[in-house]
Amino acid sequence: MEYGCQPNVLKRTIFEMVMRRIHAEGAQKAVDEALLNSQARATEEICRVAYESPGGVVFLEAPTGAGKTEVFMASLLASFASKRPIAARGFLVEPMHSILEAMVDRLKASIKILGVSEDHGETVQPTFLYTAPITVTTPDTYFYGFAASRVYRILTREGVETGRFSMPVGLQATSYTVFDEAHLVQDEVFLSPRLLSLVVAALARAGGLIVVSSATLPSYYKMTIREKLGDWRVEEVKLDHSVSSPKIDVEVKNNSLKPDDVDCNVKGLVLVNTVRKSISVYKSLKTRCSNSKILLLHSLFKRGDKNRKIELLQKLLKEQDSGVIAVATQVLEAGVDLDFEALYTETAPIDSVIQRLGRIGRRRGRGYAVIYDAESHHPYPEELYLKSKEILDQLAGTYTPSIRTSSDLVNSVYKRDIVDSLARLGDTLMLRALTYLESLAPLSYPPNDDLYFRPSAFIDIAILPCDIVEESREWKPEWEEHLVRLSITLSANEKTSGWERLTRLLSEAEKVYEVRSGPGGRRLIQAQASQGPKPGSTLVACLENPEYIYNDEEGLLVSSLSGRRFRVGVKS
Repeated sequence: MEYGCQPNVLKRTIFEMVMRRIHAEGAQKAVDEALLNSQARATEEICRVAYESPGGVVFLEAPTGAGKTEVFMASLLASFASKRPIAARGFLVEPMHSILEAMVDRLKASIKILGVSEDHGETVQPTFLYTAPITVTTPDTYFYGFAASRVYRILTREGVETGRFSMPVGLQATSYTVFDEAHLVQDEVFLSPRLLSLVVAALARAGGLIVVSSATLPSYYKMTIREKLGDWRVEEVKLDHSVSSPKIDVEVKNNSLKPDDVDCNVKGLVLVNTVRKSISVYKSLKTRCSNSKILLLHSLFKRGDKNRKIELLQKLLKEQDSGVIAVATQVLEAGVDLDFEALYTETAPIDSVIQRLGRIGRRRGRGYAVIYDAESHHPYPEELYLKSKEILDQLAGTYTPSIRTSSDLVNSVYKRDIVDSLARLGDTLMLRALTYLESLAPLSYPPNDDLYFRPSAFIDIAILPCDIVEESREWKPEWEEHLVRLSITLSANEKTSGWERLTRLLSEAEKVYEVRSGPGGRRLIQAQASQGPKPGSTLVACLENPEYIYNDEEGLLVSSLSGRRFRVGVKS
């Protein structure tokens, strides 16, 4: 066994990471020795694959709160310390921006000696990737790098294209890559999991070491990757540390969630499936629980407001013993380090339900949860929702998170027939992506065709007063905090909530500008109503009274959007 994989080195590395994080959080708690030993053993298995194989894939499974981060990061750090690194650099791929931001802070707190950089859709910097040995990114950015797709361009005065070039695939193939919370890389037609499996297999066969980490990774996901790898090395590492797992009393109800069901005097999390429902529940609880702190968090807040709300929630949960209620959508489902004692949640796909249960009892060791019917299956595929609803009774009683329990539940829903049925709906986009990838050639520009990692795309919109916008036709860095991100489907179906919200929001604006990069910086170009914005673009919506459709307490007021001025079509 190489020095970098010796248990004492790994254990010391993990211990130092944990202690630095505890110190950064200002917490007073002892290190769990049994957990530390389990983490060291799991890390040793990852190191073994790295040193023994010219590339390979490791599936790392661990229940929420079992310390996956220390496991997959210690493998790289201990090898650096041994002067026999398993790779020259590391990529940590996080599926949600909330998880990514929390992970960057966590790594910066626990890894003092090395730099940690970011590369994703919410960063705009002159250089990427080369300033730190560990880069935290998103699946979309990582995939577009693999596909040589430039996702941010600047045309210089000399007419040369520069700016944000994608990460070279050769860099990926010689690095240590972790796909964290991989089960969240998912969509309604299973496009992103299929494309990600292609990337994982190609990089592993080229010599890269890939760790696919999750608490609830369906068997179909593993099978898809295994099929593309053939006889290439694949290992499964399980960190099933049941000693630290909380005991959660679960009740399953056949009625919908009502605000009156929520106890005002606990540290509670209310998770619902739609923005509209979250706002409705929040308003009711503000009135009923007037002596408690009630916070609302969903996807339609401005970036700055969302970050401030998460920071405030973390502060309140740490300082108060009771009376803190967070009402949220999927944005708090995973990744953010929060601990509640009670959960009130609507039914969702089973892997989402398991993630939601992972938000409670993390430090107390005990909690309770009530699972309610949702008013409809949206925004999830109906087949997944109904199949998950059928098995919820298996969670009733005392639930203790474990790999085996999670795997059994997830695999009973994500059967091959359901996955194949949903995947067929995305075959056109899959074929389009495969055609794009097959047309790539060394030392050449990528095709001009659009490439999508998901069957939906984002449009970022800064909602600003007209007087501020009209002062300058140049994009201001401080406007980044005012961006609201809308998700839209790539099918030409304007009846979906994403298309509807986009159309109605833009129709409220006095003027709409598209942000374009060029010589001298990023400028505002007035948008043409007949053309509409392209997926992935950044817009500025200028309003005389932005507070009519947005406030920092409730976010984008979807019920106030009447759609009266700027009729818009959207490019596909």
